[in-house]
Amino acid sequence: MTQREKEIEGRILDRLKDGPAGLEIHNSTSDAESLAALLGQHRPSVIQDSSAWNLDQNFMLDVIGNMIH
Repeated sequence: MTQREKEIEGRILDRLKDGPAGLEIHNSTSDAESLAALLGQHRPSVIQDSSAWNLDQNFMLDVIGNMIH
């Protein structure tokens, strides 16, 4: 992730602190005007700087483990 991407990510997460309605969508292929409209009744989960989303965190280590000497 580049520094610019980190900055964008940070700004998005700051806006989400007030709830998904605070993140407006200006150019969409749907009628959604905010992230809240896209999420409906679902609540967002913030996973930042974490690999908690990865169900098999050692997969690539196992795949390439013996390839590098």
